[in-house]
Amino acid sequence: MRWHAFIFLLLSHFLNAAEFDFPTTLIEADIPTIVRSFNSGFLARTPMSLLGQAKFATQISLRVNLIDTEKVSRLGSQSKDEEVYIQEFSFAKKLPLNVELGVHASLSMLDRDINSFGGFARWGFKMYSWGGFSVTGHGASGNYKNLLGTNLYGGSLNMDLNVWLIHVSAGTGFIRSTNTFDPTLFGNTGQPSISYSKMYSHQNVKLSYNWDRYAITAQGDWIKEFFSSVMLSYLF
Repeated sequence: MRWHAFIFLLLSHFLNAAEFDFPTTLIEADIPTIVRSFNSGFLARTPMSLLGQAKFATQISLRVNLIDTEKVSRLGSQSKDEEVYIQEFSFAKKLPLNVELGVHASLSMLDRDINSFGGFARWGFKMYSWGGFSVTGHGASGNYKNLLGTNLYGGSLNMDLNVWLIHVSAGTGFIRSTNTFDPTLFGNTGQPSISYSKMYSHQNVKLSYNWDRYAITAQGDWIKEFFSSVMLSYLF
């Protein structure tokens, strides 16, 4: 298992990026645009479902999330558009009664400008040989340069389909987002942090290819806008 840890740390070293700087002269009307961009990176994603795997199966994963800052960079006085990458390590375990629990945390141990953590619980309430139906609850928290803090939690109803080595999952649910901004972003230094909270509908589609003990998962999410992520997993 040592070489797996080495690969995760190596990828983290080369891919960690928190180089984006917020524009100046922002106004509070810009907040929804910022929230939509950064929530896409901090949202908790679930790995390939273990509900159809052997009893007490375990999965460790490396996920890369991209925060597209193009729209944010055009706000206010404008700034250079720098893509932000978040690499997260996740651990998931199948438990009795078709329950699966998982946790995740960013690999940015040497980069204090960006970090995230969270977890999920998944329950398969109708299981068949071809897949089944499950409900998932999840939550996540993230911080960017101590200027933006994000808390996200939600739930979804999913249908899973297993065809040979291909696993497909589609679901719908909700996301509750609470974001806290440093007031200096808006030119204010004498007031408390600015908070923004909103409920969104959330749709997701996940496609996994499983070979031997490995799996690669591509996930697409729709929360006002479409965004995607990729995850590499090892099952044992």
